[in-house]
Amino acid sequence: MLDARQEPSKYGSTGSADAVVAINLCHIAPFEATLGLLAGCGRVLRPGGRLCLFGPFLLDGQATPSSARYDRELRERRSFWGLRDLGDIEAAAAEHALVRCALDRMPSDNYFLVLEKRAMEASDARGGA
Repeated sequence: MLDARQEPSKYGSTGSADAVVAINLCHIAPFEATLGLLAGCGRVLRPGGRLCLFGPFLLDGQATPSSARYDRELRERRSFWGLRDLGDIEAAAAEHALVRCALDRMPSDNYFLVLEKRAMEASDARGGA
């Protein structure tokens, strides 16, 4: 089990995991937890490894009417809860060599997002071009 509150260096050995699954984490936790998860997965996933995220998300800042209601209810309960925009998650993921390889719409306004760990390119390994 990974604890998104920890420093990524405490997640375990670099390249030690093929996959990580997080269900209903991003919207019912501070966004820092999602950022911690992305950083940790950037460390522990092998090249080609995948992070699978399930839950409700915003697409380009937009929500369905029922998702918008749910987002308001979450934020009323805890100001740091709420639906996250997929663009923000993908931008943060890219900082850790994680890129979208799949996005599927699921029942009840949920999505299944799969991010894949890119293999480090030779120029990355040398510290630039």
